Amino acid sequence: MQAYITKLEKALEETRSIRGALFCLREFLRPYGAEHLTYVLMLHPSAYKRGDLMASSTFPMEMWDYYWQSGAMLTDALIEVAPFMAGPTSINLEMVSEQYRKGSAPHKYFTALVTEGWPMVMGYPVLMGDGTYGIAGLGVVCSHHSLKKLREPELYLEAAKALQRCMRVNGHFRRYFALTDKEIDTLERMAKGSSAAETAEILGLKQRTIEMRLQSVRKKLRALTTAEAVFKATAYSILFAK
Repeated sequence: MQAYITKLEKALEETRSIRGALFCLREFLRPYGAEHLTYVLMLHPSAYKRGDLMASSTFPMEMWDYYWQSGAMLTDALIEVAPFMAGPTSINLEMVSEQYRKGSAPHKYFTALVTEGWPMVMGYPVLMGDGTYGIAGLGVVCSHHSLKKLREPELYLEAAKALQRCMRVNGHFRRYFALTDKEIDTLERMAKGSSAAETAEILGLKQRTIEMRLQSVRKKLRALTTAEAVFKATAYSILFAK
């Protein structure tokens, strides 16, 4: 398996976005039952309530419309269980859709997945074991036919870890949030204890310019304070990346 993961990591290094990395990983996992992949990363189990998360999938773009119509955020099918996963979790979307039908209305997103022939999601938590923050999950979306191709959970867990390592090390999170070099430099100086006024003096800029940069960073990271922005940027390996 190690040779397989090494080959996967080299391929992932060539990608530039989270979605691109997912498509790359899907090609590696397609022989092992992956029709589509989903990915979600939260810094706290309740992060999805305020849209404070990163999520992507290899689903066709039109599938996102169904998620909006279902009254949910633009995210993936794994979101409702990812915070609670302690190990591989199977999600039967046919059952989920039926439960919604018995309620007030069908869940259009899950129902659309079932209609397209993808009734099952196998969820794999990304347990890094390296002190990094966050709760991440990789979802392997299967058809009835591809379920027969599934292998032992270790294969998908190791692939999920390789994906996470790649995104942390190769700037995927930074590009996801569209942070500029100037914004990162300013936030890093704040993280090291400089004030906005001190940073402005060092860089030969007006304090208002520094404050506007920090405001932009907070907005992009969905942070209420600069301290929270520093925490998130550090957790996502945007600051102090090795």
